[in-house]
Amino acid sequence: MADMLGEYNPDFRGYLQSLCNDNRYRNWQNLYTSTDALNRQHTEDRIFRPQHFSFELLVQTLQPPQQSRQTAEPKREKIERLSVLDGLRKYATNHVLLVGQPGSGKSTALERLLWEEAQKCTEEEQESAKIPILVELRYYSTSVLDLIRDFLIEHCLPLEIKEIENLLIAGKFLLLIDGLNELPNDDARRNLNKFRQTYRFTPMIFTTRYLSLGGDLDIEKKLEMQALTSEQMQQFVRGYLPEQGEEMLRRLSERLQDFGNTPLLLLMLCNLFSEIGDIPANLGLVFFCFTESYNKKLWGKVKVSRKFRLLISELLQHLAFAMMEGEKPTESRLAIDRQAAEKVLEEFLQDKVNHPPTKAKMWLEDLLKHHLIQRASQDKIEFRHQLIQEYYAAGRLLQEVEKLSDDELQWDYLNYVKWTEPVALMLELMNNEALALRVVKLALQVDCQLGARLAGSVKLEWQQRTVDLINQLQIPQLFKLRLFGLTKSNSAISHLSEALSDSDNAIRRNAAKYFGEIASPQTISVLEKSLKDQDNEVRKITVESLSKVASDLVIPILVKALYDEYDEVRNIAAESLGKIGSDTAIPPLIRIIRCSRHDYIRTSAAYALVNIGTTGVVKAVIKYLIDSDNILIRRIAVQIIDYIGSRDAISALTQALKDSDTDVRINAACALGKLGLNIAIPIIKEYTESSNYDISYRAIYALGKVGSDTAINELFQLLNNPSYNIKQSAAMVLVNIGSKKIIARLIKYLKTEKSNVVREIIIKSLGEIGSTRAIPYLIRILKKNSGADDYVRKNAAQALGKIGSDDAIDSLIESLITDDYVREYAANSLGIIGSDTAILALNQALTSYDNKVRSAAAKAIIKIHSKTNSNNVLSELINAIDL
Repeated sequence: MADMLGEYNPDFRGYLQSLCNDNRYRNWQNLYTSTDALNRQHTEDRIFRPQHFSFELLVQTLQPPQQSRQTAEPKREKIERLSVLDGLRKYATNHVLLVGQPGSGKSTALERLLWEEAQKCTEEEQESAKIPILVELRYYSTSVLDLIRDFLIEHCLPLEIKEIENLLIAGKFLLLIDGLNELPNDDARRNLNKFRQTYRFTPMIFTTRYLSLGGDLDIEKKLEMQALTSEQMQQFVRGYLPEQGEEMLRRLSERLQDFGNTPLLLLMLCNLFSEIGDIPANLGLVFFCFTESYNKKLWGKVKVSRKFRLLISELLQHLAFAMMEGEKPTESRLAIDRQAAEKVLEEFLQDKVNHPPTKAKMWLEDLLKHHLIQRASQDKIEFRHQLIQEYYAAGRLLQEVEKLSDDELQWDYLNYVKWTEPVALMLELMNNEALALRVVKLALQVDCQLGARLAGSVKLEWQQRTVDLINQLQIPQLFKLRLFGLTKSNSAISHLSEALSDSDNAIRRNAAKYFGEIASPQTISVLEKSLKDQDNEVRKITVESLSKVASDLVIPILVKALYDEYDEVRNIAAESLGKIGSDTAIPPLIRIIRCSRHDYIRTSAAYALVNIGTTGVVKAVIKYLIDSDNILIRRIAVQIIDYIGSRDAISALTQALKDSDTDVRINAACALGKLGLNIAIPIIKEYTESSNYDISYRAIYALGKVGSDTAINELFQLLNNPSYNIKQSAAMVLVNIGSKKIIARLIKYLKTEKSNVVREIIIKSLGEIGSTRAIPYLIRILKKNSGADDYVRKNAAQALGKIGSDDAIDSLIESLITDDYVREYAANSLGIIGSDTAILALNQALTSYDNKVRSAAAKAIIKIHSKTNSNNVLSELINAIDL
C-alpha cells in the first residue's frame, strides 16, 4: 500500500481522539438516556438539539417494487427488522441506503455510529481498522472529496485530495454519507453517483428523506427507519415528564401516533406540554407553539432590542423562504453563505429600520447566538433541523399565498417537490377554509397524490370537504383508494369501508391496505370485520394494517389471527405483535404457548415474544414456561431467553442445565455462554463435537461468546478435531473474535499446522478481517514451493488482496507470472491493492491462454488506472480480453 499512498502514511490517532472527544458525538454516552429525560432541569440551558432515547430505534429492509399484476408475483425476500446500527453495519460493505421521514433519527444514527466506530478504531489495530468519516451532503458545493477533506481537517488531520483518493482505493475508510435528498442539484447527484462507483470497494452508508427525493443511486440494499411504537412513545413521555406524562398521554389519546412517531417530534411535544400544558390541534400548530414558547423562555435570559424581538419570526421566515427558493426552481438550500444570509435580511429590513445593513449583520449574529439557526461552518449557516426551516418557510408562504394567482401557486410551489412539506405545514396553520380548499383543488390538478397528501393537512373540521374533492375525481377506483390512504384522514374511513364490501378481491385488498395508511383507532372495528373475509390475502393485509395502529386495542384481535387457517395470516399476526412491542401482548402469547395444540402457533407466539424482547417477557417466560412438564414448552422457553439474552434469567438457566432433555440443556448452556459465564463451559463442551452440525455450531458459537481464556483454549483444541465442519466453525469463531492476542496465536498455530483444510479455513477468515499481522505468513505459503496445496495458496492470494498491503505486491506478481492455479487470484488482489508496480506483469498476463486470467488482469489494470483517470490502456484491453 505504500506505493499507492506514496511516502505519506497517515496517523489517525489524533483524528480518532478528536471524534471521541467531540461533544456532538460523544453525548451518546450520557445525553441520550432516560437519565436525561428524568433530569430535565439540567438541560434547560442547552441550545435546542434533538436528543437520544433510551430505547433502540429499529430499521426494516425495504422490498423492491412489485411487478404489475400481469406478471408472475416475484418471490418476496424475508423482511428483516434490526436495530438501526446493526443494520447499517451489516450492509455497509456493499453500500446501504437508510430511508426515513424527517426527525426519524437518520442523522443522529450516523453520529452515533461515527462515535462508536471511532472508539472501536482506537482499541484495534489501526492498520486493519475502517476509519469512519461523516460526509454531510447539505454542505456540498464542489465534490465529495472536498467534503471528506474538510471533515478530516476539522478533526486535526489535514490530507491532500490525492492522499484521500489513495486511501479510498485502499478501502481504508467507512463513509457515513448523510442527506442524499439534500444535494443541491442534478450535477451534484451525478458526481456523487460517479464517486460511489469509482470507490465501490469502500464501505458506504447513505441516508435520504424519501426515495422520490434525490433518487437512490441504484443502491440495492435499503433500510427503512421504523416509527416509534406506542409502547416506546409512552415510555419516553412518562420518563421525560414524570409528573405530567400520564396527563399528556390522556390528552393525546389517538393522536399520539400522528404527533409522536419520530423522536424529534415527540421531544418537541414533551417540551411544549411541559411549558403550556396543552396539545395543539395539528403538527403545524405544534411548531408554532414550540417556537413561540422557545422565544418567551429565551427572552427572559437574553437582552436584545424590542424591535428585534418583534421581528424575530419574520426574520427567520424570510431567511428560510430564501433558502427554500434556492438558485434554481428545482433546488433548495439547507446551508447558506453568511454574506448571502445578511443580504437576505438586509432586503427584508429595507423601510423597516434605520441602517438595514448594520442591523442585518448584528441581528443575524444574535439569531446565531440565541435562536434556531447555527453555524454550519466558518462561512455558512443553517437551521438546527430541516423541519424547522420548512416550518418558517411555511409561515412566510402563508403570508403570500392569498396574493398568488392560481397559475403562480401551481407553477411556482405546487409543481415542486421541495415545497410539499412547507405547503402542508402552511395548511395546518391556515384559518381560512375557502383558501385551504382552493390550495387542495389546485394541488389535485397538478398531481392527485400531492392533492391527497394536502387534503389531510387542513384542519380536522375541513377534512370531510377535502376528502370529498377526491371522491368526486373521475379516476379508476383502485387509484382513488390509494388517494384516500394518502390523506391519512379519518374522513376517508367511510369511503374505504364501502370498498371492503366490494365483490372484487383486488378492491377489498387495496381498501384493507390503505386503512394501514390512516392507522387510526377508528379503523379497528372496520378492519376486525375483514378478518372474516373469505380471501386469504385480504385477511393477511388486514392484519398488516391493524399492526400499524398505535393502540393496545388491536392486541386481542391480532392474537385471534394467530389461529387463522392461512399460514401467512398467522405469520403476519405474530410479526405484528412483536412489532407493536407492548408488554400487554405478553400474557396472551404466553397462554398460546402453554395451551395451544399446534406447534406452529406456539412457534409464532415465541417469535413475537422474542421481538418484544423486554424484561417483562423474560420474567413471564421464567414464571410460566421454564418449569413446564411439557418438554417442547421448556425448549421454547429457553430459546426465547437465549435470543433475548437477559441476565435476569441466569438462575433459571443454571437450573435448566440439569434438565432431562438434551435440547433444553444445550440451549440453556448457549444462553449462559452468550452472557459470558464460564459456568456454562463444561456443558457447552459436551455438545461441541455433536454429530448434529447445528448443535455443534451453536455450542462452538457459545464458546466464542463466553470469550474467556478457558473458552478460547477449548476453541483452539477443536482445530485438531477430525471433523471438517467442527474445525471450520472453531476457526471462524476464533477469527471473528479478532483480538490481537487470538490473531497472534492463530498465526503461530498455522506455522506448525500440517492440515491444508485447517490452514485454508483460517487463512480465508484472516483475509476477511484484514489482519496485517498475518501478512508474513501468507506471503510465505503463497510461494509454490511452500508445500501448501492449490486451495490454500489461492486463499492466501485472496487474503493478501483484502488486507491490501504493499508488502504482498512482489509475491503476488511472482504468483501471477509463475503459478498457473493462483494467477487469476493474484491478478484480482493486485487490482485491489492498486499499485502501479504491478502494471507490467498485468500487461503480460493479458496475453495468457486462460480467459479468466486475462479478464482478471484487465479488470485490475482498469482499477489501477481509474485513480488517474487514464484511458490510454483501453484499446489494448479491448483487444486482449473478450468483453
